Amino acid sequence: MSVLTSAIALLTPQWQIVTITEFHTEHQHGLWMDCILGKKHVQGTSERSLHCTYKFESAQKNDLQNDEDNEEQHKFHNWHKAVLCLLLLALLTALTLCCFLMCALYFRIAALVSCTLSLIATILSSVAIVVFFINSHKVEIRFVQGITRTYEQRCGYSFYLALSSCVTFLAAFLCSVFCTVMVFLHERNRRQPPKTYPLINSAV
Repeated sequence: MSVLTSAIALLTPQWQIVTITEFHTEHQHGLWMDCILGKKHVQGTSERSLHCTYKFESAQKNDLQNDEDNEEQHKFHNWHKAVLCLLLLALLTALTLCCFLMCALYFRIAALVSCTLSLIATILSSVAIVVFFINSHKVEIRFVQGITRTYEQRCGYSFYLALSSCVTFLAAFLCSVFCTVMVFLHERNRRQPPKTYPLINSAV
């Protein structure tokens, strides 16, 4: 579950969304991709158009053109790269964790490794969420300037998917700790010799 939600959060651009009513558009700002959803009303019918661009393409164009007036929301910042790397590492750790979980019933060391990997995935995912939340609430990122007014961005479903995967990683860690303790207790009880009591001779 956490692997699926984390993968969807990485692939989708709705980490931050803002609706600009002046242009009848919805801007979706992700970690590596931005999309603009336009709405047009023609003869009583509404048409929608979706246009997406990659942040790293915009960064290359800005380097060539030295465009300093480009919106901060469309730039490929270092914190975008940091969040991407952290979430990718958490996803890879979770996939490795699944492999060790399948062996946990047969090898005690696999249960211990899976517990450690779930903790690492939880830490990586939590740090990624915190880094994104802090940087996305900076003034130059949070607010978008229109022609006549300023619009405030809000977190989209991609952010909440990443947050839910972080919570799921934490729940998986707690469950793995419990299961690891149970595995070691079961192994100790199995190796421990049964207690014997001396027979009492009642004949006098």
